[in-house]
Amino acid sequence: MNTGGFNAIPSQDKAGEGLQNRNAPIQIHVILVFSMVIVVVLTNLLFSWFCLFIAWKLFNLCHLFSRWADMFLVYERNTRQSLQGMPGFIHETEKGTRALRRGYGLMERRVESQVKLLRRVIQLLRWGQWLWQRRNKTSRPLTKGRHGL
Repeated sequence: MNTGGFNAIPSQDKAGEGLQNRNAPIQIHVILVFSMVIVVVLTNLLFSWFCLFIAWKLFNLCHLFSRWADMFLVYERNTRQSLQGMPGFIHETEKGTRALRRGYGLMERRVESQVKLLRRVIQLLRWGQWLWQRRNKTSRPLTKGRHGL
């Protein structure tokens, strides 16, 4: 059938081409939206992985600080136990030091008195030696003997 010089087949082809041309901007729009969704999802995934990484590092750091705190608590407990008896020990040591100083002072005074006595004895011996030499010089005549003095 020929209706007004229009060929039915070509008109259908033209109509199909028109639909395809009208669908082309929609397809580009869909592709752009889909690519934007992919970019947003990938960005969110990267951000999520980064936040997970930061959380994991903070978790490990928290455990490290916890171990350090436990270690310092053990050190503090051991130090407290070892130093708990120290005031009494220091007091006893001070008493012992005072006693040693007193004993040293007494011993020093004894030694000083013995040194004074020893000096007197040495002075007496020197005085006696001087007297002995003086007595021997005056009692013995100065003659030359066989030995040639």
